[in-house]
Amino acid sequence: YDFVPMEIGGIEKISVFPMLEGQMGNEFQFDVSGDLEIPVGLISWWGFDSVEDIVGSNSGSMVGGVLNNGVLSSGYFLVSDDDSLDFSNELSLGVWVNVNNVAGDNVVMDKERNYKLSIVDGKVVFEFADGGEVKVVESADEIDDVGDGDGGEGGEDGEGWHYIVISLNKGGIS
Repeated sequence: YDFVPMEIGGIEKISVFPMLEGQMGNEFQFDVSGDLEIPVGLISWWGFDSVEDIVGSNSGSMVGGVLNNGVLSSGYFLVSDDDSLDFSNELSLGVWVNVNNVAGDNVVMDKERNYKLSIVDGKVVFEFADGGEVKVVESADEIDDVGDGDGGEGGEDGEGWHYIVISLNKGGIS
């Protein structure tokens, strides 16, 4: 079925470039001028217009923060532990992050003892449990190396909005 959880605004298409072992694959383009379709198998989706899980039962709560027009301005968003959010065989995560400072360890998402997404000293770092062992994968480039090099509208390179996607299955990560 078709579903429109939020306004698309001026976005007309989305391009995806898959990565495998540091090599960029062919571009996939998606027209988003119509309604968004919820993918089969999607467990949860937080549009951040509210704390509600749009497709599942994993609604969250705000801790020390405020949602303003879909943006978490401070604090953090907490979702209770639920087995449906665990990594078992495959997992895909997508998150918009507004980077103001790439130095240090900036946790974006943490499913304790299962997976963790962070920006550590400018690199995207993903940790996950696999058979009792913790594996760590990090981006080849720092976020401040992404883009046109001018730092955007008066900011430093890497600052601003970035969309981070992790796709993982027992056979590999991209």
